[in-house]
Amino acid sequence: MATFGRLVLRLIMGFGLTLFGGVVLCDLWRWFVSPLGVPNLTYWQAIGLSILVAMMRSPRTIDVLKSMEADSEELNKAVWVTSLVAFIVTLVSWVLGGIVVCIMS
Repeated sequence: MATFGRLVLRLIMGFGLTLFGGVVLCDLWRWFVSPLGVPNLTYWQAIGLSILVAMMRSPRTIDVLKSMEADSEELNKAVWVTSLVAFIVTLVSWVLGGIVVCIMS
């Protein structure tokens, strides 16, 4: 039963991180790629792109998860670090984007 609970928790966390990753990717695309003349990504396009990239990286990810399976503490740490990095990148990009807008106007 404990392994089923872990599976459900991983699925919920993966779904949540995918949705959050779509927001992050959409914002980063709008801030850094759109000024180059490339059309904006919609939220759903950003989620699709992040899922596509995740599928391309999946063999490596599966190996990492298998090696971490024995120690769930490391897995929890990896999830928190990934989330923190995404948050910090978004925050820094938001600040830099604001500075650029203020300078350009």
